[in-house]
Amino acid sequence: MSPAPPRARLLGLLCAPLDACQGLLDLLLPPACGVCQALLDERREVLCPNCAAELEPLGGALCGRCGLPGADPCPACRGEPGPLSRLRSGWAYEGALQQAILRMKLGRRIELAEDLGARLAARALPGWEWQELELLAPIPLHPRRLHARGFNQAAVIARALARAHGLPLSLDHLVRTRATPEQARAQDRAARLANVRGAFAVRAGHPFAGRCVCLVDDVVTTGATLHAAAEALLAAGAREVRGLSVARTL
Repeated sequence: MSPAPPRARLLGLLCAPLDACQGLLDLLLPPACGVCQALLDERREVLCPNCAAELEPLGGALCGRCGLPGADPCPACRGEPGPLSRLRSGWAYEGALQQAILRMKLGRRIELAEDLGARLAARALPGWEWQELELLAPIPLHPRRLHARGFNQAAVIARALARAHGLPLSLDHLVRTRATPEQARAQDRAARLANVRGAFAVRAGHPFAGRCVCLVDDVVTTGATLHAAAEALLAAGAREVRGLSVARTL
């Protein structure tokens, strides 16, 4: 067997201390599930098998427009379809997924956002065709909330989707123009719609005109936030706006 070339030997010498440090880190701080803290077999994992198995897909018959389980179309879409032509979510907002999203937001756990984005990218969604999309745009945070949280979870999720499906991503053209109260504080859909009405705008030089744009968020409850953002995109010339989220409150 011929000896390894000098470059390969040098890389081996450089990587050996890193591997040793990684082994020591795994011993002192073993990788743990982002939800239940159970020890993980691999550091690249984020959720343990038990918590991952708890993710509850939205199954059965869905409204073809808003994606809620039940009649197609649902009563709300029959009466007032709204600006989104299609809305889908990966899983129900409950159990381990709810805990993961809360830890992601409140604990600045960006790795949870990355993991959930990768899972959503691999999820087969009914009535959803990735090749029909032309651009992804995450729901933006107001600068004050972005500073407080440290990252925009919707942007992290959207990046994972863009990588997985080779889609262009707009991070800076859709903006939140005013700070709004947390949507969870609003009691009903009318209050949520009023809360975010006019809260989004599109910057000059945007890429949305004439394109099918997909808005990305972590959780959808009534869809008020996505609807307000979609109205801003349509006013800017988007041909069609769809919505996609990791979780859906039922």
